[in-house]
Amino acid sequence: MIREIDIRREEVAEQVWYLQHAAYRIEAQAAGLRNPPPIRETAGELRSCGETFIGCGRAGDLAAVLSYRVSGGTLDIRRLMVDPSFLRQGIGERLLAHVLRGVPHRRAVVLVSEGNAPALALYRKLGFRERGRSEPLPGVGLLRFERENG
Repeated sequence: MIREIDIRREEVAEQVWYLQHAAYRIEAQAAGLRNPPPIRETAGELRSCGETFIGCGRAGDLAAVLSYRVSGGTLDIRRLMVDPSFLRQGIGERLLAHVLRGVPHRRAVVLVSEGNAPALALYRKLGFRERGRSEPLPGVGLLRFERENG
């Protein structure tokens, strides 16, 4: 069941922090990064990031989490993470589709690691189109994807 989660609660932030780190290791491998930059964000910083979080899982455990912000009609997908033991089961797609259907917006945007083929395929499948590339750190390429609503 997909539900909004309260990231301001310490135990929730810690659970999301651990999930984010586990998912990041898999994403870095998929993107071919040999020495990925570490995630420096703490669980405390997650609690005050100002993003809306939704998640799904069983018995209090989170299998996947998505966070977003909305500003000026733009839905900014900030994070989409899936527990490695739940990969390739469509959970990330369900979270993303839920937000795209349920959150009012004119345009959705997301940054995706250019080497993460499964994520690129997911966003393309849901109507996102590549609109630019950046390299915030040497060897770390990010693609900007956008999707118009309507």
